[in-house]
Amino acid sequence: MKCDKCGRENNETAVYCKSCGAALKDKENLIVRINARLNFLAVTLGLIVFIIVMFITSFLFIGLVTFKAVPAVVYILLVLVISVFVGSIIPGVWGSKTVDDGYINGSFLSLVVLVLAGIIAAFIFLAFMGVASILASAFGPASSLLGSGTSGAVSSLNSTSSASGTNVLNLILNLVELIASLVLILVSGAIGGALGVLIKDQFN
Repeated sequence: MKCDKCGRENNETAVYCKSCGAALKDKENLIVRINARLNFLAVTLGLIVFIIVMFITSFLFIGLVTFKAVPAVVYILLVLVISVFVGSIIPGVWGSKTVDDGYINGSFLSLVVLVLAGIIAAFIFLAFMGVASILASAFGPASSLLGSGTSGAVSSLNSTSSASGTNVLNLILNLVELIASLVLILVSGAIGGALGVLIKDQFN
């Protein structure tokens, strides 16, 4: 790579010129540099390993939920973190040359997992809402035959549920938990990718 300031040729991976110290790559090329380090085939293999590990860990840790040792949300997060970590080792070992490459490929695998999980969760939510609306329309006429006392109790219950659902503090706590979970999954992928590079270096 040629330095725009002094004209000296440098290595393609160099960030600063050896002669004058000027920056060879500006921030605008960050996405291009990251994309050049991605190994999509290795990430795909990592996703396959992720799915296998996810099924195994799901069965191994199902007892935590069965015996109510941990909440279901913690169980899901634990399974995802372990699966992403193990799956990210694959692109680190096979598709990364440096630790930075391992970070990038592992983080990318984590992003793919999060996107797929979001899509699946959205479909489940929409399906649930569809079933709920069908049940509501099916049993709606029958519910109108109930007495006014029952209707008043139902209305009171609905208003209480609405008040608790719109609680600002609970909403903030849920958002914090969600963000922390997303960060934990991303970090586990990055660490797994870097660990894969270190494992590969030990055998080379």
